[in-house]
Amino acid sequence: MVAYSFKRQFMQPIRERVKPHTLRDFRRGRSRHARPGEQLQLYVGMRTSSCELIGRAVCDRFQSVSLDFSAPNPIVLTDLVEVGFSTFEAAGEPQAVRAVDSFAVSDGFEDIEAMARFWRDTHDTSIWQGCLIGWDVTTLVLADAAVAA
Repeated sequence: MVAYSFKRQFMQPIRERVKPHTLRDFRRGRSRHARPGEQLQLYVGMRTSSCELIGRAVCDRFQSVSLDFSAPNPIVLTDLVEVGFSTFEAAGEPQAVRAVDSFAVSDGFEDIEAMARFWRDTHDTSIWQGCLIGWDVTTLVLADAAVAA
């Protein structure tokens, strides 16, 4: 099981099943991201005294993502295949995301401008490459529901 921590602003979009993925830096060394079929734990404030489990879901996507908010096609996704421990190769051609506002909403933002602003403010860059880890929202079990059950 792989755990991911989110800023509090993303908690509601995850709970409402609007945000079905996260964008992360590639990991190196012994640590690795979840793969399709694996269980995810989604938290707010992990490694703090205010840590809170949002819920659990099953990973259904692992893709390379390139962001360049100054480019005509600011979001490009590429399917990946694992060729070794935390080593990947492209499994197809890069695909530009055509509906960038829809993608931004699915990442927890109002639109692409809000996503770009957050990225610049948080990461101090408007160009980035990493990975997209997605989950099937139909498998999302919210922590509140798990406690009530």
